Amino acid sequence: MPPRPLWTVLEAFAVLLVTAAGGGWLSPQGLLALALIYAGLCYRSLGASWLQVVGGVVLYLVAHVAGVIAAASGHPADQELLAGVLQAPGFAVSAVVSRVLAEVLERHERAAAGERVLLRAGKTLAGMSSAEQVLESVVEALQSIADQASVAVRAVAAVRGGRWIEAVAGPGRTVRLGPAEPPSLPWTYAADLQSGRVVECALGEADRGAFGIEEEAEQAVVVPLVHGSRLAGLIVVAASPKVPDGLRYAAEALAQPALVALNRLASTDDLRRREASFRALVQHSSDMLLIVGPDSRIRYQTPAVERLLGYRSAELVGRRLVELVHPDDAQTVAAFIDRVAATQRRLGPAEWRFRCADGSWLHAETVATNLLRDAHVGGIVLTTRDVTERKRAEAEWRHRAYHDPLTNLPNRAFFMDRLQSSLAAGQRRSDAVAVLFVDLDGFKEVNDTLGHEAGDRLLVELADRLRRALREQDVIARLGGDEFAIVLVDVVEPNDAVQTAERILDRLREPVLLDGQPIPIRASIGIALGTPGRDRPDTVLRQADSALYAAKRAGKSCYALYDEQLARPALEQGELARELRAALESGRLTLYYQPLVVLLDGRIGEVEALLRWDHPQRGLLLPSQFLDLAEETGLILPIGYWALEEACRQVRSWQKKRPSTLPLTLAVNLSARQLREPGVAAAIGRVLARTDFDPRHLRVEVSEAVVLAEPEAVKTLQALRALGVRIAIDDFGATAAALTPLTQLPVDALKIDGVWVATLGEGARESALVRGAVAFAKAKGLTIIAEGVETAAQARQLRELGFDRGQGYYFSGPLTGDAIYRLLRGETCGASRGNDGTTEILIVHDA
Repeated sequence: MPPRPLWTVLEAFAVLLVTAAGGGWLSPQGLLALALIYAGLCYRSLGASWLQVVGGVVLYLVAHVAGVIAAASGHPADQELLAGVLQAPGFAVSAVVSRVLAEVLERHERAAAGERVLLRAGKTLAGMSSAEQVLESVVEALQSIADQASVAVRAVAAVRGGRWIEAVAGPGRTVRLGPAEPPSLPWTYAADLQSGRVVECALGEADRGAFGIEEEAEQAVVVPLVHGSRLAGLIVVAASPKVPDGLRYAAEALAQPALVALNRLASTDDLRRREASFRALVQHSSDMLLIVGPDSRIRYQTPAVERLLGYRSAELVGRRLVELVHPDDAQTVAAFIDRVAATQRRLGPAEWRFRCADGSWLHAETVATNLLRDAHVGGIVLTTRDVTERKRAEAEWRHRAYHDPLTNLPNRAFFMDRLQSSLAAGQRRSDAVAVLFVDLDGFKEVNDTLGHEAGDRLLVELADRLRRALREQDVIARLGGDEFAIVLVDVVEPNDAVQTAERILDRLREPVLLDGQPIPIRASIGIALGTPGRDRPDTVLRQADSALYAAKRAGKSCYALYDEQLARPALEQGELARELRAALESGRLTLYYQPLVVLLDGRIGEVEALLRWDHPQRGLLLPSQFLDLAEETGLILPIGYWALEEACRQVRSWQKKRPSTLPLTLAVNLSARQLREPGVAAAIGRVLARTDFDPRHLRVEVSEAVVLAEPEAVKTLQALRALGVRIAIDDFGATAAALTPLTQLPVDALKIDGVWVATLGEGARESALVRGAVAFAKAKGLTIIAEGVETAAQARQLRELGFDRGQGYYFSGPLTGDAIYRLLRGETCGASRGNDGTTEILIVHDA
């Protein structure tokens, strides 16, 4: 078809034809002119703007009127002139209709093209592999729909890590990708955008900056990308003077697939990160992970298995788990796997030993989960932890609990347990059991003249000689100090025990060389025979103790057999019991108090009440000299209640007068007999009420041995804890009860036995065991106290190890009530700052 300039020439030619025709429209010239003019108008209407259409209509009218006038002037004809005038509006209407149809066709074509672009973009967004690609695709799609229009497009979105990115394109520019600042939404549109509503606004300078539009556009359409209640991004389309409706609809249509694509990428990325984290955890975990079938055959293992056991995956997969454990544990493992396979619950922990590739044994603790029905696993998952070091430490603790650290001989707890077992075994065999009680003569003189270190070496030598004098099945133990006890089994007649005692004395005749001096070893031995089924272990030991004192009265360095004559001291014990009862009634019992110091600053945080007996003939007696008797006679109950009420009354008066803001706590001891007594917790509650004493400032101390031996102890302690009274385990580490599951007890504090404090600095193993006790207490939120602190070095080490409080003669011995009050009033046990910046704890001596 001819170009528009040519149509203009043709239209002018048509005017000349009409003029030449003299207004004769029905003439050949007139018809040709009309055809040319009408075709030109239609073409202009289809391809031109409204201004061009109006121009064409005016041109037609001018030509038509000119032709009519020319015809009228040459050959007047009124009817033909009128017909020509009437035909003019018809041509104008035709031109307008053509233009409207053209606009409809143009919009339809643009809409169809836009839909094709949106369809392609939607499909493309579903396959995008990054948020940058999603934004770029949105901007390119909108640019394609805009075609040649002067439109600026910006898409911005939040990505992982709180970052924002953008894709921007302006008229005639390619898409630019890069980081972006989080949108600072104008307050007038913020609420709408946050709620997911599209905003159409006029763009001022501030709005252009807020929406990130650099072009001088007059209007913008902002489509929010909202996920849940969170604004995840924006699509901004800006143009002048107005954003076309098609672009607005396209931006809204693209928002949802773009948001879906962004969320999919975020979820995929999050899943990928979690899978990577899980793989890293599995690959680098110190715990072994095994997947086995119900027949215990290994299907999968993590790298930790090779690190800990030394087996590669190819060596284990397909083998049965029971083939890799200790023969003594194989049945346990098989039964454990069967139980797991029969339940859907998590079972464990269970313990067994793995055989490593190098032949060593690894102690393992395993928890099992049945995932046989899980299609992705299809097996039993065993999570196994190496507890070899813990087992070694437990064995060390057990050895320490049952053995004397100086001589490495069994201690009293071990001895009494073995004596009871021997009496039970002797009952089955009808054999007697003999107990030999050995005590060094003159040991105090060795300590006083040569020192405690020499005395310790003497005890170690004595222990070694006693060992060599006994049979393999006999048991020897150090009861404390210079006292040793021996259990002889399979004793047919008393002479068997006598021969052993003579052999021991013969071994001791050779002097021991200490500091270059030959020191003779002299010992006295008491012998008692226990009848299985009749005698209790403590009875036999007490009889041997009586025989020992008989040997000492006989001149020492000899032995003596227990007989009825040796029972006479029991009468003396009965007399002592009567005197003890009278002392309670007459007020000859008294209380001393020993302070416990806060190691951090030296303040006195609590006092322990200690019982004393002011005997008219024997002087001031310590608890060890009469409390066993009180336990046996039952006097321990009234004595205990009296001591508790007296101590509460006294400490309550100090609390009222004490200027310090640190609350003063009272510590008292409960014996086994007291813990067995029904209603002891209620009785203690009544004492607290009568004395107006806050239960939170009372701490009851019970020894490990008592907690271990008394089944009712836990209930009593729980009842006391319900009152608000605090509980401490005394002499922690002195017996096998160190391994008692303290998490089942209502315990607030651990009081480490002085034996452990004395070993500080002797070796790495001793220090490690003390550190382990501190770590255990801290992990359970317990206060940890050290007793038996006797040197500045010990106090400093305990403070560095994390002990909370200390008690011992380094700070102060037991004091009378008046002396303690003077101490509290002046806080004499305070801390002072040394020249080197360290904290020094002042010592108080009991005058």
